[in-house]
Amino acid sequence: MGITHATIPVPPDRVGQTEWAEDHTVADGSLAIAATTGLQGALDGKATASHVTDVDPHPDLVTDLDAAAALALTNTLMVTQSGVNKEATVEQIRDIVFGDDWSDLVIPAVAINPLGAAAPPSLSNTTGLLEFSATVDNVIIFTWQLPHGWSGQYDATKGLVRPHLHARFLTSTSAPNNVSRWKLEYDVADPMGTFTNAYGSWTTAGTISHTNPADTTKCDLIELTDLDLAAYGASCVLHCKVSRLANSDGADTDTSVIALYSADLHIQFRTAGSENELPS
Repeated sequence: MGITHATIPVPPDRVGQTEWAEDHTVADGSLAIAATTGLQGALDGKATASHVTDVDPHPDLVTDLDAAAALALTNTLMVTQSGVNKEATVEQIRDIVFGDDWSDLVIPAVAINPLGAAAPPSLSNTTGLLEFSATVDNVIIFTWQLPHGWSGQYDATKGLVRPHLHARFLTSTSAPNNVSRWKLEYDVADPMGTFTNAYGSWTTAGTISHTNPADTTKCDLIELTDLDLAAYGASCVLHCKVSRLANSDGADTDTSVIALYSADLHIQFRTAGSENELPS
């Protein structure tokens, strides 16, 4: 049998040994080496030296392989983990390299101009923060534009975004007069897409209750209603209206004024950006 192209993997610890062999049978049966035959004898000197070196045991494979078509997330590649060769999917490698890491989109309170909103919070001349009243409904309106690299555009299971407020309670209160009520409304559209609502109208996400932390030095976090934006892509525009319902909701019993530091959106990122300047 004349072997002109042998691609038999040699374990690194067996390189240079002549009495090792294993049964290697290809699908068509054209190459079969008995386990009782020494590797060197079986190859009869016809394997090139590159096949028995631990530098590059299979250089011919590089030129033998066809160019890869578009890869699927379920395609597999060989990786080395702690010195052991293992199989990994393209999706596993992508998630390790790029990840789906949480980060913030922040709108500082000093960047919000509430004067166009009905009953805006008071602006503190001392701190520059917005102060939500304990007796009247106050409203802020602002926009988040999601980055090109946010995860939800690639994976619908990553489409959840988590809006919240970073705030400070100026008075420490206790039950039953320590609960504030907050309402989130929104509208959303992809770039060059269509908004869900008519101009000036909103979709109500929900109303939540928040308990006074009884600590006037705490930077507190008021978690608003989560939003599922899996249907939207890169750079989508999320227009939001947040209200403290101190007057209209009887369940708002907190007598504390609440100062706003920022409106924050937690989202997951997969890439630093997008290949296209204007995502479609």
